[in-house]
Amino acid sequence: IIKKLAQEHHIYAGCGLRSLTDVEDMLKSSVCRCVVASADDVLITKIPKERLVVEISINEQNEVLIHGRQTNTHVNIITKINQLIQIDVNIISITFVQSEGHLSGIPRQQIRNLFIQNPQNIERI
Repeated sequence: IIKKLAQEHHIYAGCGLRSLTDVEDMLKSSVCRCVVASADDVLITKIPKERLVVEISINEQNEVLIHGRQTNTHVNIITKINQLIQIDVNIISITFVQSEGHLSGIPRQQIRNLFIQNPQNIERI
């Protein structure tokens, strides 16, 4: 379905893209960008950055969560963003695990604080 939609619409595809083969398959089908989780730096280095969005899940303390948001890395998101900048990532997506999908709105103050600290190398969040 995604491949068919990508032929007519501007599509970002994610969820379940765990290998370079999966990503390449999506990119060949006209998907504009692939969204991949932040846990696999090796995979991230192999994807063309102009076609990549890295998703970072965080908790209330801005700690990065991986493996289906079940493992707390205890790494601050700004530290993780700086690590991603080192491998030329410039577009990220942030999931605020404590509020998204819970009909509780967005954590406005947490977002404000992150924007103040955001490294300039990141073009879009």
